[in-house]
Amino acid sequence: MEIWILSDDQVPAPGLLVVQRRGSGTGLGYCGLIENSTGNTEEPELAFEFLQEFWNRGYATESGAAVIDRARTLGYPGLASTVRAWNTASLRVLEKLGFVNTGVHEHDEMHGDSLLLRKSL
Repeated sequence: MEIWILSDDQVPAPGLLVVQRRGSGTGLGYCGLIENSTGNTEEPELAFEFLQEFWNRGYATESGAAVIDRARTLGYPGLASTVRAWNTASLRVLEKLGFVNTGVHEHDEMHGDSLLLRKSL
């Protein structure tokens, strides 16, 4: 694993984790589980964001997969994720991680529509 994420026994749920390159100490962004915006406590949301200089290097996919594995270990039946419809890079990451678009969206004239995606674990 090129990035370092806290070992399984240290990962809180829900919680966001700083993602770093192994041994560098430099923060690349964050990835983790947050409370579901709909209030569904059985289905936390996967969230990630990386500094632009680290985009398109696979860090979101790799760290997302590690968080999904941890969520599975913790016994969550599924995860959700919300993303702006225009954010094609994040949509690709979520697709690689096995999330599917539910067709549910929230209209926001200021920032663009948000899409709801889900993944069964």
